[in-house]
Amino acid sequence: MGKRKASVRMFAKGWLDQIKADANAQIEDAIAETITGLAAIGEHAVSIARDNGSYNNVTGNLRSSIGYVILRDGEPVLQGESRQFSGPKGDGKEGVQVAEALLDQLRSEYPSGLVLIVCAGMNYASFVEDVHGLDVLTSAQLDTEQQAEEMVKELFTRH
Repeated sequence: MGKRKASVRMFAKGWLDQIKADANAQIEDAIAETITGLAAIGEHAVSIARDNGSYNNVTGNLRSSIGYVILRDGEPVLQGESRQFSGPKGDGKEGVQVAEALLDQLRSEYPSGLVLIVCAGMNYASFVEDVHGLDVLTSAQLDTEQQAEEMVKELFTRH
């Protein structure tokens, strides 16, 4: 009888290990699909913000400071390509550096899960929106929030 119990346990153990492996593979597939979706949303957000920003791009820094990163458990898995924009009074190099520094700094605020962060890194971005009423990230945020909701709904119906 002892052998029979041992063989049943071995069978169950192997079977459970396979279920666990299959479930983990499905989870990883869903995560990869989510990251791909978040990347598309991030690219779209950055494109909207850069193309539709209603402010004067005097130094090039504000438009150059717009970027995104996708984090998985606090670690970057994908970062949007920085792009430098020149203005009549500057080359925008500072904006690229500020965006990368801000995205790196924000990582610590999101130690778990999948996170998409889109930023306008220059410290005056909110001033341009709030005080001057000009669009820096607002239209991108509104559009991408809707896209994210649709992506999540679609993922849950498929998985």
